[in-house]
Amino acid sequence: KVPHEQFSRLIDIFAKIILLHKSAITGSNPLEHVFSLPWLPSVLKQCDSSMFVSSNLLEAADLLRQCVRILRNITSEFCFLTIQVNHLRIVLESKSLYFSILHAIPDIIPETNTNLLDEDVFEQAVEFRTNLLEFFLRQRMLVQDLEKLLDSTNSMVYSKEIMSFLDIDYKTRAISHLCCTSEDGFILKPSNPCLYIFNNTQIRNMLESLPDLLKSQFFLSQFKQQLSTHLEETNLNKDIGLSTIHSRIFVPTFDYVSKTISDLFSHNILISTINKHFARYMNCTELMRAEIIHIITAIERTSETSYRPILDETMRKVDCYFSLQKSQNIAVRVLEVRDSYGFTGEFTNTEFISSLEKLDCDTAQLKLVTPELLKATDSLKNFNPTHVNIILTLLKCVNLFTWTAEVLKKPSDLDDFTDLAFNCVDNTAVQINRITCFKTVCTSFSPFIFQLLDIDELKFLQNLQEG
Repeated sequence: KVPHEQFSRLIDIFAKIILLHKSAITGSNPLEHVFSLPWLPSVLKQCDSSMFVSSNLLEAADLLRQCVRILRNITSEFCFLTIQVNHLRIVLESKSLYFSILHAIPDIIPETNTNLLDEDVFEQAVEFRTNLLEFFLRQRMLVQDLEKLLDSTNSMVYSKEIMSFLDIDYKTRAISHLCCTSEDGFILKPSNPCLYIFNNTQIRNMLESLPDLLKSQFFLSQFKQQLSTHLEETNLNKDIGLSTIHSRIFVPTFDYVSKTISDLFSHNILISTINKHFARYMNCTELMRAEIIHIITAIERTSETSYRPILDETMRKVDCYFSLQKSQNIAVRVLEVRDSYGFTGEFTNTEFISSLEKLDCDTAQLKLVTPELLKATDSLKNFNPTHVNIILTLLKCVNLFTWTAEVLKKPSDLDDFTDLAFNCVDNTAVQINRITCFKTVCTSFSPFIFQLLDIDELKFLQNLQEG
């Protein structure tokens, strides 16, 4: 048993602690500060306001009663779901402290909810309210995404239904006034006129797909185009209802995007369609792959179709087509070099790629990318500007290199030839530089100069990349 003088001292310490936090407890948001006092459960468990009998401790007693009153009110609201959203957030963030408080002063719990002192029951109650709050906040975020989608079109359109939802001061509303349970889970409060339409299944499916679709430039551009068409048909009416957004703009856009993706994965997509919607990814197909994944994720929400098993194969074909686009001009140049120098080896792959230069993109499909074409483009896809410059040099120096091949039968003759040249010219910088430059060029291009009769496509490309 604590001696009287020590007990009085303990009460005095409690009082000083309480008074130290007076400004917090009586501040603009007392609940937030009450839940920031980790010592509160111990104080509440050890004493009550009646123990503060000295006149100098009455203020502490009053503050303690305020804390208890705040906790009693919030517990009642927590139990009956009438708690405000901002208060619910505070309670959920401090659930361990709150559970300790309930055990310290269990009489603040409504009689019908005394089982809240059971840890499992308490955790279930917290989980349910957490899910309820997260559901509402997610729905609000999705509606904000829809607003962003409209804003991205730069068409100055708006929706009063969206604005009404987002204008709700939800933080000061009871959670039970915003959403509730249904047979299928959680729904927005049907009795609230600002919320009821968002429970429509089609509207909810549209909203759920937006986080992925907003990351697709293809979808955004088509949505903007569809919205522009709708505005022209409705005499530029800027206020668009949710049902109209869904049926007249979103659905046609989503259907077109879905059909395009279906054609892409079946390889029936027209080359012109790839050029129209995905040409910006020609030098970075990984970014296109990321966008495609976002689109098929949205498609899979409402469809049983799964494209992921054939994603790699499809992107390989797309990458090959883009490589083909970049390789066609190089292939034409390579054949010009072959014809100029009279190479006698085979250039089958290069000829095949070159023949596609006049491809009819409005009729040709991705199916044209065959294993043979994959193999052909592999040989040219690693070309860079340096390789192109070498080809252009070869074309400019045809006469020089063919003359050198006729005069010098093998690379070892080059040293003898240049030594003789040094002995036969004036010992001036200009003459020496000319001979040195000739030797350097011939040495660099010797694979092309001295192997003209048997060089083929493979040797040509190897020499070119080694050079």
